[in-house]
Amino acid sequence: MKVGGRYIHFKDSKKIYIVRDIAILESTEEVVVTYQAEYGDRLTFVRPASSWLEIVDKDGKQVPRFTLVN
Repeated sequence: MKVGGRYIHFKDSKKIYIVRDIAILESTEEVVVTYQAEYGDRLTFVRPASSWLEIVDKDGKQVPRFTLVN
């Protein structure tokens, strides 16, 4: 995870997200990623780092959930 990095999600490679920050969820001390859509209303999301880095199944192939594009 690279702060400032632009990533695509495995479900739709046309939608770009930029990582805004890496943080700690206070209640659990879990590392989370804060990222913002570069489309539509430019919503900001928070996801556990473990989920961000996860390898997922797409059409029978194992792929990263997010892939750095820049």
